[in-house]
Amino acid sequence: GGHRGLTKVEMEYRAASQGAVDFVFSRRSGISREISGAISPESASERRYILEPMPSAILRLVCSVVWAMSVVVASAGVMTFVHDRVPDMEKYPPLPDVVLDHIPVIPWAFEASEVCIIVLAAFFMITILFHEYRLQVLRRIFAIIGSVFLLRCCTMLVTSLSVPGVHLKCKPFPVHMTTEDKLWHAWKIASTLGSSLQGTRTCGDYMFSGHTAMLTILARFVGTYTPESWTLLHNICSALNGAGMFFILAAHEHYTLDVLMGFYIATRTFQSYHTVANSEGGCNRTRERTKRWFPMVSFLEEHTLGVLPNTYQIPWGEKLEATLGGASQREGDSPSRGRSTTPLNTAATNHDGDAALLALGEHTHLHRE
Repeated sequence: GGHRGLTKVEMEYRAASQGAVDFVFSRRSGISREISGAISPESASERRYILEPMPSAILRLVCSVVWAMSVVVASAGVMTFVHDRVPDMEKYPPLPDVVLDHIPVIPWAFEASEVCIIVLAAFFMITILFHEYRLQVLRRIFAIIGSVFLLRCCTMLVTSLSVPGVHLKCKPFPVHMTTEDKLWHAWKIASTLGSSLQGTRTCGDYMFSGHTAMLTILARFVGTYTPESWTLLHNICSALNGAGMFFILAAHEHYTLDVLMGFYIATRTFQSYHTVANSEGGCNRTRERTKRWFPMVSFLEEHTLGVLPNTYQIPWGEKLEATLGGASQREGDSPSRGRSTTPLNTAATNHDGDAALLALGEHTHLHRE
């Protein structure tokens, strides 16, 4: 009765936890009428993702990879620029830090944090290898990495903090260093992803910690896209995340504020992206708002409805099964194997039996007439 004054109201209601149900309010009846049956969240998500064309998924993955690689190149340029602006260590000593003031310097700690990143990356690659929607997960991680490190470019550029450790030999580039030498330094940072295990040393890129951001992003992705029952793996990833952050502080390569901000920004970006992506299946008003405030997420998650299901498969399993099945069939048809031709005889017998039944049916029909 409360809807009789409305000309026409259409409300689409989709809930990932209870299914997707569309309701239409009509002026004549004034009551809600269900026009599509409720479906489970798993079937809703799978239906939308299965319907996504492969060229579309590949295109969006390529776009996210280009986005991430562009930010990596920009980060290398910014890190080279801030290296040349690093404050003089004699004039600007390390800032007071509650944690660093009570932790002695461990020389190998920073390399240990990168080992934690490598282990988490290996877990993530194994997860991607067997995840059915690997293209969607890959485009999400590249999009999030690009967004986080673009923000890091801004924070590094606007403020230059003093060197956090007196053992670090950081000073601006020599005056005689040419532009080509600086470009080569930026290329070395980009090609090695700033890894100290490959001999790359940087200065001035403190706010915020990129190593902490990578640790956190990888740990969150492994925890999200693996089964919930794999608590041991999730605990290992969380331990590696925490250990890597401790090693960064123990090496005095970053202030505690850098590490905390890296963890906070990475987790919030991860959560915000997935919240927006999971709501992409909502009404048109939600989609328009998403396009306005999150254009990249709206483009990448255009075919998303609900939470991405964690289903797994053997890579190229169908092709492998078809290949093995074709080989087995060829072996079965080969006369050299001494196989009998019983299936063909059975087919002929069945054909004769069908003919006999057909004749019997016609006879019965004539008899009734």
